[in-house]
Amino acid sequence: MSITEFMKDIHEFQNEINRAMQGGYGTFPPVRILESEHHVYVEAHIPGAKTESVDLTVTDDVLTLAGKIESRPLAEEEHIVRRERATGEFSRSIELPKAVNADDVSADFKDGILSVSLPIREEAKPKKIAIKN
Repeated sequence: MSITEFMKDIHEFQNEINRAMQGGYGTFPPVRILESEHHVYVEAHIPGAKTESVDLTVTDDVLTLAGKIESRPLAEEEHIVRRERATGEFSRSIELPKAVNADDVSADFKDGILSVSLPIREEAKPKKIAIKN
């Protein structure tokens, strides 16, 4: 296979991905989940979303983020040549590694990154067990 044929195959594959994503994220934006001794942190990449269009809920050990990213209306003379930025509705439920205290969750949204801090419940933290002789 020549490099030209290979690049053509890659381009066709990219077009298939673009067609599959034309409605937007589909069901989920990409996330990064971190854990410390006292917190679980979730960062979601949602460029183009507005704070008021994002909803967060916590139920037991599941964080759900949902919302919508609006696309800019096209002018009459414009048409889309390539779409690589996702728009539309999204929703994602993330099973957290530990039970969290839903009453103390905090969230911040800056530069397209949603950062959520979820404090781990005391009963979910590891406990040192004394061994008797």
